[in-house]
Amino acid sequence: MIVFHHKPCDRATSGGTRQRQRESSSKEPTPQIAKLQQGLESAKEYLQSVIETQEATNEELQSANEEILSSNEELQSTNEELETAKEELQSRMRNDDGQ
Repeated sequence: MIVFHHKPCDRATSGGTRQRQRESSSKEPTPQIAKLQQGLESAKEYLQSVIETQEATNEELQSANEEILSSNEELQSTNEELETAKEELQSRMRNDDGQ
C-alpha cells in the first residue's frame, strides 16, 4: 500500500522562486537563448527557401509532364495513321497480286 503525505511548502523558498521567475522573464534573453532563437530563425529561413525551391521544381516537372503527355498523344496519333497506311498498302499489294 502506498501512502502520500502532504508536505507544506516553505513560503520563503517558493516566493523566492517566483520572484526569480518574474525577474528572468523581464530580463533580456540570455546569450544561450538568443543563440537558440537565432538558430531557429535561420532554420525557418532555410526551410522556407527549400519549400520555395521545391514548389518551383514541382511546377517545372508538371509543365514537363504535360509536354510529354502531349507529345505522347501526337505519337499515338501518328502511329495510328501509319498503321492505317500500312493496312491500305497491304490491301493494295494483295489486290495487285490477285490480278
